[in-house]
Amino acid sequence: MATLHMERVTTDAVIANLRAAGLAVGDGDAPDDAGWQGTPGQSTFKRYVVVYPLGGTSDGTIANPDETAMVRYQTSCVGATRSQAEGLADAIRVVMLTWPLTIPGRVGMLIRLEPAGAFREDEGSPPLWTVPDRYRVHTEPA
Repeated sequence: MATLHMERVTTDAVIANLRAAGLAVGDGDAPDDAGWQGTPGQSTFKRYVVVYPLGGTSDGTIANPDETAMVRYQTSCVGATRSQAEGLADAIRVVMLTWPLTIPGRVGMLIRLEPAGAFREDEGSPPLWTVPDRYRVHTEPA
């Protein structure tokens, strides 16, 4: 019997890999220990990434029509400057594209990057920079 794709398990594996690399990672929201470390704009900003699962698709054979999965994740890298946000996005790319992703019962076949570029968010004061890259994670049963 094939092991089906489980969204929570795959998302947990992505987050665990990023945290193992020593990065400040939020699961759907900013981590508590990141961002401005005091008064906004007058203190150090600890860059961080927020991971969002975006859904995906499954495929397979007639006998097991959902044995392979392609799920998408957004990694929103946040910094006080463009350079800080892009530097974090570069670090995330290294982890996502070169570190093995351990998913119980599954094998990571391929991870593809959909780069998004940096943009400034002017709603806060002071403004922040974000790089919202997306990744396609393809898996199959182990």
